[in-house]
Parts: sequence; C-alpha cells; structure tokens
Amino acid sequence: MAELYSTGLTFIRASTFCRTGRFLSLGWNTDSKFYNPVTQTWTDLAMTNYCCMRVYGTSVLLPLTQANNWRPTVMILGGAPRTPDNNGTLQDATNTTELIDLSANQPQWVYGPAMDRARVDLNATILPSGKVLVSGGSSKNEVATINSMTTELYDPVRTVSVRARWQPRC
Repeated sequence: MAELYSTGLTFIRASTFCRTGRFLSLGWNTDSKFYNPVTQTWTDLAMTNYCCMRVYGTSVLLPLTQANNWRPTVMILGGAPRTPDNNGTLQDATNTTELIDLSANQPQWVYGPAMDRARVDLNATILPSGKVLVSGGSSKNEVATINSMTTELYDPVRTVSVRARWQPRC
C-alpha cells in the first residue's frame, strides 16, 4: 500500500494488508494499529519494544510457510529516533528488529535478531527463497559519507530451530 496520511494520526510509513481485510499500519511512533477500510476505524494493536520512534525504518511481511505454521508475521527493521526536543533532527540509527505474530490471540512485538549494522533509509526485500535481503541506508540520516555499502541476509526459517541471525553479504 502506498504511504497514507490521515488527519489527526501519525504519518504512516508502512502498511500490510491482512486477510481479514484490515491493514496493519506501522507509523514512526511506537504504536501499531489495524485500520478497517469498511468501517473507517482504527484499533490499537501493540506497542513496540524499542524505546523510540523508528523514523525512516522499514518493514516486511515474512512469507507464510509450513515451517512457520502459516503464521502471518511482520518484521520491522532499523530507523532512527528524533532528538529529545523533537526539532526534526534524527539521532543515530538502530540495528534492532522486532517481530509480531498477527495470528496470536494478543499479538505482541518481540525483539528479533539485531542487524550487523545500524541503518536508516534502508531497504528490505523478500527473496524467492523466503529470506530477507537488507541493503542500503546509513547510520545517520542523509549523510552520504557514512552510507552502508553492505547487504545482510536474514533467514526466518531458522527462527524455528536455531537462533536466527543476520549473515553479512558482499
């Protein structure tokens, strides 16, 4: 879904369409919500664990596979908090990730494996293998001299049997 703005709500950077017909909306704040386009209502879902906003972070809906019992799981990655005075300046990026299982009775965000590099303005792509490829970004927003020229690969299947971890590439 394209970026969406709604009066009185946070700017929404990422949305995932759910089979229930609702959208999981992830803003820059620590809250996440479901949006029902039929009733045009918002429902609170869960708060993230990371202390701060994830400005210019990203998210992916992990593949639904037999290995994860077909559970719809969303991963949020990276981003950077604003300065305490909220004057628009971003602090250094985070390398943290979080996961939420949307099929749980009471979905909650849990920390996922940390990326090797902190990233803001990053890209996350689901590959045909089901792995997540993370590329681009930098440790500080819009500072070209510290951009990340490396990629990382995450295998969500390994979360079932072995502690998942990011594998640096290139």
